[in-house]
Order: sequence, then structure tokens, then C-alpha cells
Amino acid sequence: MLNRNSILKTLLYFLLLAILQLSLVPFLSVKDAVPDLILIFLVYQTLLNGQIYGTVAGCLMGLFFDLFSGGLVGGYMFSKTLTGFVVGYIYNENKLEVYTEQYWFVFIVLLAGVLDSFIHGVILPTEVNMNFITLFFNTGLLPGLYTAAIATPFLLFKKRKGLT
Repeated sequence: MLNRNSILKTLLYFLLLAILQLSLVPFLSVKDAVPDLILIFLVYQTLLNGQIYGTVAGCLMGLFFDLFSGGLVGGYMFSKTLTGFVVGYIYNENKLEVYTEQYWFVFIVLLAGVLDSFIHGVILPTEVNMNFITLFFNTGLLPGLYTAAIATPFLLFKKRKGLT
């Protein structure tokens, strides 16, 4: 159940991840693909709290990230809202441990990363002359794979630290 402390903790984690995403993560780019730390956090929170929470959290995280990053307002907001909504379909109260503590989490992050990056790439294309396949691979699949690879150590950290 959500209470004031859990909302404040979520906000604090989001602010920390947004600062890392804007300051350090661009240095980790590989062929313009960067991992999305906020997406990993959004997927984790959605798997714990459900579809409505994930949709609202995705909308707010996307809006604030749009405002912090100085980009076009609405791009991240739409892609994160849609991603939170879609990942919310996977939510099952009886399978929280399966989805958040095993490698299913990395697979879900991969699917969410591809969706989020592709939708954001379609809304805000960086190149005008791209066909669909190139757009899917460059703006969807590569960032999704990179985000999933970064999510793998999260499982080890979570198991050792008991992060909830």
C-alpha cells in the first residue's frame, strides 16, 4: 500500500536517477544508445504496485524528466506513460518475487526498453531519412538491449541489499 514515506522515497530515487541520467549516463553511450535508468525504476515500481500506479508514475516521471532535460515537453511523458501502462499488464500480486527478483525482470525491462525507446524515437526522430527497420533497430532495440544489460546488476544489488 502506498503511504507518504513510500511516495517520498520514490520521489527521492527518481530525482537521484534523473541527475545520473542527465549527467553521467551520456558518457556511457554506444552508437547513440544510452541506458535508461528511469525506465528500470519505472518497471520495478510498476511490477510492485500495478498498472494504474505505473501509468501515473510514468506520466509524472516522463513530465519531470522532460522539464529537467530541456527537451520537447511531452516526448518522454508519452513514452513513459505508455510503457508504465503496458508493463502494468504484467503485474500480478502473486508473482511479485518471480518478476522482480529473477531474470524475468531483465526480460520485462528489455521489452519495456524497446517500447519506450521506439515510441520516443518515433515522436522525436533524430534523423529524417530513416526507414522503419533502421528506426526500430537504432532507436528501439539497441537502447532496449543496453537498458536490459544495465538492469542485470540491479538484480544482484537488490538480492544483497534487500531493496524494496
